[in-house]
Amino acid sequence: MAIGYPGNINTYIPTLELSGNLMVGFSRNIADFPLNRYITVTPVKLPFGAYLYFNPLDLGRVRNKPNGAKWAPGTLRPTGFQDNLGFEEKQFRCTRYNHSNTLDNLSVDVANWPIQKVNSEALGQEAMTERAWQVCNVISDSTKYAASHVVTASSLAGGFLDGGTTSDPRIYTAFSSAATLIQKDTMGRVRQGDLFALMNNNTALKLSRSREIREYVMQQQNSRGMIAMKSPEGAWLNRYGLPEDLYSYPVIVEDTYYNGSNRGNASEGGSNVFPDNTILVGVRKGGLESSEGMASYSTCHLFIYEDMTVEAHLDPRHRVLFMDVADHYTPEIVAPVSAVLIQNVFS
Repeated sequence: MAIGYPGNINTYIPTLELSGNLMVGFSRNIADFPLNRYITVTPVKLPFGAYLYFNPLDLGRVRNKPNGAKWAPGTLRPTGFQDNLGFEEKQFRCTRYNHSNTLDNLSVDVANWPIQKVNSEALGQEAMTERAWQVCNVISDSTKYAASHVVTASSLAGGFLDGGTTSDPRIYTAFSSAATLIQKDTMGRVRQGDLFALMNNNTALKLSRSREIREYVMQQQNSRGMIAMKSPEGAWLNRYGLPEDLYSYPVIVEDTYYNGSNRGNASEGGSNVFPDNTILVGVRKGGLESSEGMASYSTCHLFIYEDMTVEAHLDPRHRVLFMDVADHYTPEIVAPVSAVLIQNVFS
């Protein structure tokens, strides 16, 4: 009889409940994480694959022929081989991330509070910060868009946006000009009511102090309640002093900070995941989650192969518990014509 040795099958503890808690509380939480308001989450069956990008100009094409698309009686039906939809196959490859901490078994045994749940949620917060940082690096990258969709505030609105007034509404002009460009280049598939305006909290605060916003508030009969932001009149303002919907554009303030320094670094501190002095006018069609293989005009998709899986590994010799959260995804700009990146908003 062959000699048997103890295996490690008992050292792995599946934590499905904690994984589900992180999905509901973090990766699908729209209320607490701005990221989930401006991306489309697409679960995928493999960590690599491809998506199709169709030329939106083909959707609005009017045949430029001697008789256009006319079909005269007694003649052969016009063929459309030359008018088929053009498409491009673009590949994606998910990257796996791991967020980990280590607990002493004695700490787990004697704790009178849910130590594993609290630590897994701390890792979930870390994972969401990593996601926001990764996504914002992509959506704020000017090389991801056509040159005509990377503009300055002055080129759109005739000047910096904080210099606007009620008689010279530069914020409105910039947003509406960006919307017109997107509508034209998507052949009307994306309209003004589909778009959002994404910025960080520093940009939002500076816009809220502009004469364009302040003069409008001052001219309202209920301006006192609006400035207090505590009465029903002020309920339409977000925490940074801008309307929740500004000129019909939902204002999404990405106020997530990240610390890019190792522990103990003298220069460590918080930085915005989304850059200052920048606004993205983009679109997220439909709800937060979409199915793999569907055509989409949402600006940014987060392809997720593994969504915040919580694992616990026991080391019986050293009497420690390793807590891990695995996250496997990649952000991609799948519809670059559905967004305009506005740079040099103030200077």
